[in-house]
Amino acid sequence: MTIYMRPTFEIPKLPTLLLSFIFCLLTRAHELKAETLDPFDPFDNSSFEITTNEEGDKDKSAKQLILEAAVLLDDERLLDARTKLLRALQRDPLDYRAHLMLSGYYLDHVGHFRLSLKYAKRALDLFYKTKGYPPYNETGDRMSHQQLLYLISQIRLNLDDYNGSLRTLDEFSSYGYTAPWYSGSRAWVLMKLGKIEEAIKVARQGVEDASEP
Repeated sequence: MTIYMRPTFEIPKLPTLLLSFIFCLLTRAHELKAETLDPFDPFDNSSFEITTNEEGDKDKSAKQLILEAAVLLDDERLLDARTKLLRALQRDPLDYRAHLMLSGYYLDHVGHFRLSLKYAKRALDLFYKTKGYPPYNETGDRMSHQQLLYLISQIRLNLDDYNGSLRTLDEFSSYGYTAPWYSGSRAWVLMKLGKIEEAIKVARQGVEDASEP
């Protein structure tokens, strides 16, 4: 099975886990009460130390464990991050962010696409149960929904489920969502389905859109 490269005109995607990391930053000041922070810099990270032993995590909330997992992923401490996320799910099995991050972990760092899809579909289901169905008024909710659909489309692409990937991309655009990566991903899927003329048309449109100021 091949992990596909994106067309060269596509603007590189943001890291799969970036959105979850942003969510975690928003809860950081509330969760890390033991820190001594610069009072004028709520994102001061100078005293933030991460323990990875189970005893040190036993009293932490799911939100704090997710935050620490995001930091560990940023430091490329992948197995430690995975452990934090699994512990977060033990605390709160209904937190869609932990499922989202585990899906990204298995997609980006392990290449276990079926397990990644399982986590992504569970994350989307929990997201709908928490936030309801689109459209969304909050920017953060729209971003989360876009990220989840993008993730699922890419996983299905890597599973050679081209029709499934295209259906997810169709769903993405049906909500009025747009993104720099969309044309490149859609053109690639269409090419894999043998729809060459349509793929060329979409690719050309993507180049034109990317060249606009």
